[in-house]
Amino acid sequence: MNSLMTSKITKMRKPGGNIAFIGLLFPLWICLAFVGCTGKTPHDAKNQKTDIQAPASPSPSAEEIKAGETATLSDAGMDDAPDESAGGSDDKVIHKEDFVLTSRREFFVLKAKLKGSLLKTLIDGLPDNVRLCRVLASETEEALHFQMDTRRQMSKEDVATLVFKEGGRGVVARVYGVRYYSRILDRNLRAYYFWEAGKDYPEYFDADGVSLTPRLKRPPLAEYQRLGRMAGKNPSRQGIFFLAKPETEIIAPFTSKVLRINWLPPEEGKCVELSYEGTGVSAVIKGLGSLSVKVNPGATVKSGDIIGRVADAPAGKASGFRYLVRSGVGDGAIGVDPFRFHLTTKYKLDKTSRGLFLSVKQKVDDCFAALDQASLEEEDSPGDAAGLAGG
Repeated sequence: MNSLMTSKITKMRKPGGNIAFIGLLFPLWICLAFVGCTGKTPHDAKNQKTDIQAPASPSPSAEEIKAGETATLSDAGMDDAPDESAGGSDDKVIHKEDFVLTSRREFFVLKAKLKGSLLKTLIDGLPDNVRLCRVLASETEEALHFQMDTRRQMSKEDVATLVFKEGGRGVVARVYGVRYYSRILDRNLRAYYFWEAGKDYPEYFDADGVSLTPRLKRPPLAEYQRLGRMAGKNPSRQGIFFLAKPETEIIAPFTSKVLRINWLPPEEGKCVELSYEGTGVSAVIKGLGSLSVKVNPGATVKSGDIIGRVADAPAGKASGFRYLVRSGVGDGAIGVDPFRFHLTTKYKLDKTSRGLFLSVKQKVDDCFAALDQASLEEEDSPGDAAGLAGG
């Protein structure tokens, strides 16, 4: 026994010191008893508990996501391996009148007949998951808002079918497929989530691999992939929000005269108003981080000239800028729909990306088909989902 341990024990062996000595050895006795009963040390048991609680496959890091920009299923936010959090097999989760939620492999599949708004319908079906319902409703409206007026053309008796995953990549949920029957339009609408290799943002596409987001002709930046959620709701009044990474170059779409700069409150970022020569309209671009040195009141900028760069993203928000087109100039100008002024074109995936997209689309369609088949098999059963036949 070394001298340090001997001195400690000797000091304890004073009158009444036996109790202190026993107290020193008591934790050792407990440890030996545990090993005798379990064959493991408490350290082993602690590690075992940690192993059980650890996720089977951790979420990818930002570097891994960026590295996944080769032609693989992960580009579209899809994984070949089933996500066990979604059940890993076909399981009935919730099944009641006009509302069905099941799991199929790595996905959840939800089908609901609207009783009011889409959000209200989802919350009625999943009252303990309000946050999830808000995300599902928001993403569904985003996916559909260039195919329908989601404020006026969504109505009672419509049927929404969603294929989604919970969590991953820093989100509450991701909707990978939407099938929506609109009673007012009397047709089914579809949207498929896909992240094309090399693009900054994912998009929703139709069944043929054509982006549901229209592309402006002569836009105020060299290339864009995605518009903000409010883009289709009231573009004449609110303009459109372009998602773009910080420092993205903003260009003049047409030869223009600079009318004014930086007249808005600082929290709205730097801004510029341009008068497009020969058009009778002006444009306001705001939310910029910097303006080009040539952008000063009275100056003329040519089509394609850089006028500024996108600012850093505000806390908790996406980076980008707002673009408004107006008839007239100044505060009395009347809003014009940018989509009507610029005109639009469609963006279609190239052959390589389309092949990958179709693989992703097939997974989503399999989920739709499996739920439809299950509904048909249960049509004559008590408590069936016959009311969900639409869509």
